[in-house]
Amino acid sequence: MHPYIEDLLKDHFNELKKGIKHPGYDWDLTGGIPGTHAEVLALNDLLWILENKGINYQTMC
Repeated sequence: MHPYIEDLLKDHFNELKKGIKHPGYDWDLTGGIPGTHAEVLALNDLLWILENKGINYQTMC
Protein backbone atom coordinates (compact mmCIF):
# COMPACT_ATOMS: atom_id res chain seq x y z
CA MET A 1 0.00 0.00 0.00
CA HIS A 2 1.33 3.45 -0.88
CA PRO A 3 2.24 5.39 2.29
CA TYR A 4 -0.23 8.18 1.45
CA ILE A 5 -3.16 5.75 1.19
CA GLU A 6 -1.95 3.90 4.28
CA ASP A 7 -1.93 7.15 6.28
CA LEU A 8 -5.45 7.99 5.15
CA LEU A 9 -6.69 4.55 6.19
CA LYS A 10 -4.94 4.79 9.57
CA ASP A 11 -6.61 8.16 10.17
CA HIS A 12 -9.98 6.68 9.22
CA PHE A 13 -9.59 3.72 11.59
CA ASN A 14 -8.44 6.00 14.41
CA GLU A 15 -11.54 8.14 13.97
CA LEU A 16 -13.74 5.05 14.07
CA LYS A 17 -12.08 3.97 17.33
CA LYS A 18 -13.07 7.31 18.85
CA GLY A 19 -16.65 6.59 18.00
CA ILE A 20 -16.85 9.30 15.34
CA LYS A 21 -18.97 7.64 12.72
CA HIS A 22 -21.21 8.65 9.89
CA PRO A 23 -24.89 8.07 10.56
CA GLY A 24 -25.73 4.52 9.59
CA TYR A 25 -22.07 3.58 9.01
CA ASP A 26 -21.76 -0.16 8.64
CA TRP A 27 -18.97 -2.01 6.81
CA ASP A 28 -21.47 -4.50 5.42
CA LEU A 29 -23.57 -1.69 3.97
CA THR A 30 -20.65 0.39 2.68
CA GLY A 31 -18.89 -2.30 0.69
CA GLY A 32 -16.60 -3.90 3.22
CA ILE A 33 -13.27 -3.03 4.76
CA PRO A 34 -11.91 0.41 3.78
CA GLY A 35 -8.98 0.18 1.40
CA THR A 36 -10.28 -2.82 -0.53
CA HIS A 37 -12.47 -0.94 -3.01
CA ALA A 38 -11.39 -0.84 -6.65
CA GLU A 39 -11.08 2.95 -6.74
CA VAL A 40 -8.74 2.94 -3.72
CA LEU A 41 -6.61 0.19 -5.27
CA ALA A 42 -6.51 2.08 -8.59
CA LEU A 43 -5.36 5.27 -6.85
CA ASN A 44 -2.79 3.23 -4.96
CA ASP A 45 -1.39 1.88 -8.25
CA LEU A 46 -1.38 5.36 -9.79
CA LEU A 47 0.56 6.83 -6.87
CA TRP A 48 3.21 4.11 -7.17
CA ILE A 49 3.47 4.67 -10.94
CA LEU A 50 3.88 8.43 -10.47
CA GLU A 51 6.47 7.92 -7.76
CA ASN A 52 8.44 5.48 -9.91
CA LYS A 53 8.50 8.09 -12.70
CA GLY A 54 9.85 10.69 -10.26
CA ILE A 55 6.60 12.68 -10.11
CA ASN A 56 5.61 14.01 -6.71
CA TYR A 57 1.85 13.60 -6.41
CA GLN A 58 1.71 16.28 -3.68
CA THR A 59 2.83 19.01 -6.10
CA MET A 60 -0.05 18.13 -8.43
CA CYS A 61 -2.77 19.19 -5.98
